[in-house]
Amino acid sequence: MLLLLVDTALAAGGEGPPLTEIGIHAINFVLLYTVLFFLARKPVAELLKGRQAEIKKALDDGNAALKAAEDRHSELDSRLAHFDKLVEDMKAQAKSDADNERVAMRRKTKADIVSLQALTERTIREETRNARAALQREAVDLAVQIAEESLRKQITDADHQRLAGEFLVAVKGGPDA
Repeated sequence: MLLLLVDTALAAGGEGPPLTEIGIHAINFVLLYTVLFFLARKPVAELLKGRQAEIKKALDDGNAALKAAEDRHSELDSRLAHFDKLVEDMKAQAKSDADNERVAMRRKTKADIVSLQALTERTIREETRNARAALQREAVDLAVQIAEESLRKQITDADHQRLAGEFLVAVKGGPDA
């Protein structure tokens, strides 16, 4: 191709470039290219293989991360799909527990009412008995007080003297003395 350019320049009537210089440069280029090719072929190939391995590793890591993310997304979607059902189940369980607690509280309240009624009745009976006993004691005390006042009004000083004498005789020697 280079020769065609030189040929065209000579045909146009010019002197054209020196062929020896061009030939030396061409030989120099071919030698340089050949030397560089043989010297740099292995390091460049190793560099390209290393870069290829890095890219492959990065792709594998990316694919693994993508797979993990897809798996996690799938798991979360599955859990989210069951979450609504879980919430409904929890609500139903809470309602059931509340109903059971309400029934238990009603039973306990009824039992407490029965127990309190029995205690109240027992307390009323005891208080009634105590009130009757107190009234009887008060009635006895009043009867004794009335009898005492009646005796005081009926006993005279002479009766008093006679009773005192009889008492002294009984204390000293008995009723026969």
